[in-house]
Amino acid sequence: MSDTSYKTILDLVKEFPDERSCHQYLASQRWDTGEIICPHDNCGHNQSYVFADGIRYKCKKCKTLFTAKTDTFMEGSKLSTIKWLLAMYLVMHKKGISSVQLAKDIGVTQKTAWFVLQRVRWALGNEDEEPFEGNIQLDETFVGGKNKNRHANKKVK
Repeated sequence: MSDTSYKTILDLVKEFPDERSCHQYLASQRWDTGEIICPHDNCGHNQSYVFADGIRYKCKKCKTLFTAKTDTFMEGSKLSTIKWLLAMYLVMHKKGISSVQLAKDIGVTQKTAWFVLQRVRWALGNEDEEPFEGNIQLDETFVGGKNKNRHANKKVK
């Protein structure tokens, strides 16, 4: 797979017309050396059978089935891989997207779109937070409202 930057959704859809091409792309990104390694716990074997569909693999050592989505944030979802790729494209190419808008764009329910957004945001947010150092300047701000609008037991005399 070539290192192509997808400028439009049409480019993405042309590159991945079916489920097999999506899985092959994920596999090429996950196992970039070409050596397919079993993702299951305590295995890590580097020899596996490839099924005729080009999507599923079977480890020669532990005899378990897996795909390129196994042990990733896409695992356990019945959503097609092209919809995952479209969702990731839309999340990364907009400043923000609601689950309602994502549901309309990829053709799923709002509940499914919310689930996808949570998973994609989790996957994108794995960086460690670093505390600020040195002098930090802030603009002044006012939080709250007028005293007369507060609850009776919270009013300042």
